[in-house]
Parts: sequence; structure tokens; C-alpha cells
Amino acid sequence: MHRLFQSLLPVLTGLLIVSCSATPEKRIAKNPHLYAALPASDRAKVVRGEVDKGMSREAVFIAWGNPDRVQAGEENGKELERWGYLGSYPVTTRTFGVGLGYGYGGWGGRGYGYGPYSPFWMGGGPTVSYIPYEAAMVEFKSGKVSSWRTVR
Repeated sequence: MHRLFQSLLPVLTGLLIVSCSATPEKRIAKNPHLYAALPASDRAKVVRGEVDKGMSREAVFIAWGNPDRVQAGEENGKELERWGYLGSYPVTTRTFGVGLGYGYGGWGGRGYGYGPYSPFWMGGGPTVSYIPYEAAMVEFKSGKVSSWRTVR
């Protein structure tokens, strides 16, 4: 039962994150004043989650949400800003461990011991790690989108 829970935990966590993630519709509902102030052409795009050159920061926020990273700078007297959006992909590895601990199965009750109160344990199984990467980026010059990229 414990191993089943361990193998399902990453899947359940992912589902929780996806179910809690905001959508353009949710951001519009929370920020109707920002949405109403956008030009009609931008309103149609942000509802679909699209970003285009010339959009304001507010339009990008409604389309894609808050960035994970913000970098600011200047070029030829113009304000520059770069918003980065992170994604992650799972990497599964197999692990095996042997150790000494207290109680059944060592520390945390994991693994197999030589008897119910053996200080020796061994065990292993799949481990899922999530590797971050930059999934999307938007660059602003003087407060307007000058370029954007996404990973496909």
C-alpha cells in the first residue's frame, strides 16, 4: 500500500497543480478593470491565451499569468523587461538504499529489515524528479511586447 501511494503521489500532485492553475478566464474575473481597459483586438487574443507584439504588460498577465522570473534593464535609453515562464518535465530514476536505523524498516519505516525491530534496512523504488526549463519568454520595450517565444 505504501509503495502504491509513493508511485501515485507525483500523479496526484500534478493533477492538483493543474486543477488549481489559473486560466485567462479566471484572471479576467479577478481583474475585470484590466481586461476592460485593453483594446478590443487584445481582448480577443488574451481570452485564447495568446500574446502578440505591441501588447501591454496587463494583456500578457491576463493571457499567461504572473511570470516566474522578471529581468529588467535598459537599451539605448529604452526600458527593457523580460518575463520568463517556467515549465517542468518529470524524470524517473530507480533508487536502492541500504542503511541502519531504528525500528521496523529503518528511518521512516521504508524498506525491508531482518525482523520487526531490526536496525538494518534496505529498499528502493522509482523516484520522480522534476527538471525546470524556460517554457516561455516575453520581452517588453517601453512597456510593450517586442518579442515572445514558447517551447513546443
